[in-house]
Amino acid sequence: NRFTTTGAMDIYSRFSRNYRPVEVYFATTKAGFGLQTWPADPTPGVFGFRSSASPLIIASLWDMFTPYANAKQMREGLPNGALMTWQGVGHTVGSADYDPEGIQACMARVTNYL
Repeated sequence: NRFTTTGAMDIYSRFSRNYRPVEVYFATTKAGFGLQTWPADPTPGVFGFRSSASPLIIASLWDMFTPYANAKQMREGLPNGALMTWQGVGHTVGSADYDPEGIQACMARVTNYL
């Protein structure tokens, strides 16, 4: 098992020295410790990409978990891909609880792309 109490406290201590409390909370409870306790065994990553892949990359301008710059960088690395920008707040379009017409239009474009 990759998770240990000592390891968790070490991560928490390092984050607390450099980040605000709310950032430490999200890094440790929403992502960090959850990933450390994932039940699957770690496997090597796949490096490189298939240039023939044509993914649809969907990104939100105001996502506190995934910076929009990451989506633009991903699009640069996937020349046959398309980048769809949700000009909203939140991690996913589907979780937005405002602008139902905009969400419906966005999801219709996703369906058309697929």
